[in-house]
Amino acid sequence: MSDEGTVNSRVVDSVASVVTLLSGQSPSQAFGMLDAVMVETLGMAMHNAVGRQQGGGMVSAAAVTAACAKMLQTPFPIVPPPSPPAPPDPPVVNPLPGPPPSMPPKAMIAAAFAEGEAAIGILQAEAKGAGANATQAQADLAQLAKDAAASTPPPAAVIAAAFAEGGAAIGVLQAEAKGTGANATQAQADLAQLAKDAAPPTPPPGG
Repeated sequence: MSDEGTVNSRVVDSVASVVTLLSGQSPSQAFGMLDAVMVETLGMAMHNAVGRQQGGGMVSAAAVTAACAKMLQTPFPIVPPPSPPAPPDPPVVNPLPGPPPSMPPKAMIAAAFAEGEAAIGILQAEAKGAGANATQAQADLAQLAKDAAASTPPPAAVIAAAFAEGGAAIGVLQAEAKGTGANATQAQADLAQLAKDAAPPTPPPGG
């Protein structure tokens, strides 16, 4: 039994053991609490990240859906079909200039004869050369000679045909002259001119 005012060695040992136990367990308890807080914080951060990702996906899907709906509601402009190409212009054939109406028949025949001689002269000049033009000119001259030999009728036939054509023309003019209007006046004037041209020339006085 110990003296009054002193502590038993057993009590000292038990208290020292408890203090030592607490001192030894405090670091592990502190690290345990720190680990628990860190795990909870990381879990909340991951949860928030997943929530933000889901919300962003939903917003993107809604924006795409709204844009597609607006595009479908907008009417498309109707483009008219292209106009067909214009048809090509028809070929234009310019007629050869004829003699003036005031030229007498003899002058017309003389002018046509002169033009024919000029054309034949050009063909004869080209036929004397060489090449494709000369060959074509020789063929044209041969064809002209053939046509002239085949189409020349006897003089009596020519006179009879001309007489028949003149008689028919005079008959038409006489029929038109019997009517009224501008055509009748012109036909009468033509008949008078024909009668004047057919009349024999007046001999000069003293001849």
